[in-house]
Amino acid sequence: MIKKSILVVDDETSYLSSIERGLRRTDIWKEIYLKCVTSVDKAVKELNLLKFDIVLVDLNMPGKHGRELIEVVQKYEIK
Repeated sequence: MIKKSILVVDDETSYLSSIERGLRRTDIWKEIYLKCVTSVDKAVKELNLLKFDIVLVDLNMPGKHGRELIEVVQKYEIK
């Protein structure tokens, strides 16, 4: 079975940990590849390595805004 991939981007590590803990408690954990990162720059690096099926983005982060990442994701989808 091919796993679905999810990238979660949020500057709050407690939020990222909550998502991971929540998913680990379900059977879906076996069917997904989850990557959590804390910045837009880290997310772009991950997007260069893998085309994610789902990208969840916090819009209000320090540094680069989440909307900048959405623009990057849209460009990746065009390829």
